Amino acid sequence: MATPQQQQQQITSDAHENMVRILCLHGKYDNAETFKTFLTPFRRELEAKLVATTSFENPKHVQFDYLDAPFIIGEAQGEKNDDMIATGSNNPSSRTRPSAATSVNTNTHDKREWWTLPPGVRSFEATEYGGFQQSADLVEKAILNKNYDFILCHSQGSILMASLLCNPVWTRRVFGGGTRDNGGISSKKPKGYILNGCAWPKPFEEYLENLHENDASWSWLLGGMDQASPPASSPKMLFVMARDDPVNPTKGAERVRDCFRKVVVATSSSSPLSGDGLVAVDTCYHDGDHSFPVNDKEAMEHIMHWIMDVV
Repeated sequence: MATPQQQQQQITSDAHENMVRILCLHGKYDNAETFKTFLTPFRRELEAKLVATTSFENPKHVQFDYLDAPFIIGEAQGEKNDDMIATGSNNPSSRTRPSAATSVNTNTHDKREWWTLPPGVRSFEATEYGGFQQSADLVEKAILNKNYDFILCHSQGSILMASLLCNPVWTRRVFGGGTRDNGGISSKKPKGYILNGCAWPKPFEEYLENLHENDASWSWLLGGMDQASPPASSPKMLFVMARDDPVNPTKGAERVRDCFRKVVVATSSSSPLSGDGLVAVDTCYHDGDHSFPVNDKEAMEHIMHWIMDVV
């Protein structure tokens, strides 16, 4: 018979295993708090679905954590580039102005960005991202400090994540195997990455374009396995994009997606499907604007079902 201490340890272990943890990276002109407010309805609905579809005795729950980008945008730096619609609604009338969340942000919170750019320069045009390493270090520290199941990113946050995942030095250091106790390497790779409103990360385009030529360096995407097709445990990627994005052209997000998709195709002799039949790199299109599509029921169902399938 288990002792009270053993029973408590089991309860703690069960609670840990039943918590779906999601790290969130906001877009430019937003911050952790405004992104948290904007995603609250999505978090609540996802929580309800997870509870409803798991066992009554051991229901799954969800925990969202939010990172703040390191750079504060000054009022004089508020020109329209990258994320004029930071989170926003899917109302077409919001396409030419900041979102409601951004309006609150202007008065009560810092507007932040993951790197700095010269005035008028877009991330898909820039040849370098000022301060990028500082943001890369923040994401790395967050991943090493907690076992995340998913990383959900918006706009500049999506560009950041894509830039990191195509970098062989970063991926080998963070996901190269081992445990936190023997070298600071993450003991658990995220199961999935959700990139909304992504754009082409020009300073890292050589890494992206050569992904398919360096299969051996991208074992993180295949769960460290050398198989004819990706194993069921390999990380998945979901690109969320508006069919007509007014901020970051959709073709840029599709170009990023296709680069990661080539890795899967190049390492599979027959199909890009993973062992459980889930496409390793998936796409969710919607008819809204640049925002994460919280008001698009069909898109939200797609994203939530994708998360539950991956879990």
